[in-house]
Amino acid sequence: MLTKQKIIQTLCENKVVENIVLKKINFLDIDLKYDLIQEVYLILLEKDENKIIDSYINNKLLNYVKRIIYLTINSKTSPFYFKYLKYNQNKTEINEIFTEFREF
Repeated sequence: MLTKQKIIQTLCENKVVENIVLKKINFLDIDLKYDLIQEVYLILLEKDENKIIDSYINNKLLNYVKRIIYLTINSKTSPFYFKYLKYNQNKTEINEIFTEFREF
């Protein structure tokens, strides 16, 4: 029987998310890429089972995964943004402030 867990396990074994993120997303550093990969798998595991199975059966799962990646990176309300991107943005701003202070 086809289950969400088996489908996601197949994605993981075939490194589908890894291949998309590592080859197509160039503006994130390598650590953030691996965090993004984990976040995408977590999102997939939290999705409705019927949605995952239907997408898989209709050969739309790859596009669905790509859409999740796009929204996860670009949405200012995504957990990934709050956990990683916003943190790195704030860290950069603080480093700039310290650099300016040292130059003063």
